[in-house]
Amino acid sequence: MMAAGAAALGAWMVFPFAGAELLLVWLSFQAIGWHDNDYEVLRISDQDFCWERNDRGRICSLHGNRAWMQVIGESVEGKYQLYLRYAGREEPIAKLLSDEQRRSLSRELARLLGNR
Repeated sequence: MMAAGAAALGAWMVFPFAGAELLLVWLSFQAIGWHDNDYEVLRISDQDFCWERNDRGRICSLHGNRAWMQVIGESVEGKYQLYLRYAGREEPIAKLLSDEQRRSLSRELARLLGNR
């Protein structure tokens, strides 16, 4: 609407920029939509655990004996990362959390798992 008004006043060069702006807005919503169904779940019971993550339709999961599960936290290039290790696999977890939230989760998991 604003571009049409500017074009009517002789500033027709506004149209390509308005089109580029609309394209960028559309691409932004598409990127958000790609991750609309993403989730991550970690359930720990007395004897076993189940972890599952959906990242753009790609589902990763680990499940098994809680006693053999390890949660590893480390700083990598100034960012705190958490990994879940089980049966020879190591998966990054809590990717959508902030560093402080990952540190808090690491402490909580250490408490739940008996400070292993």
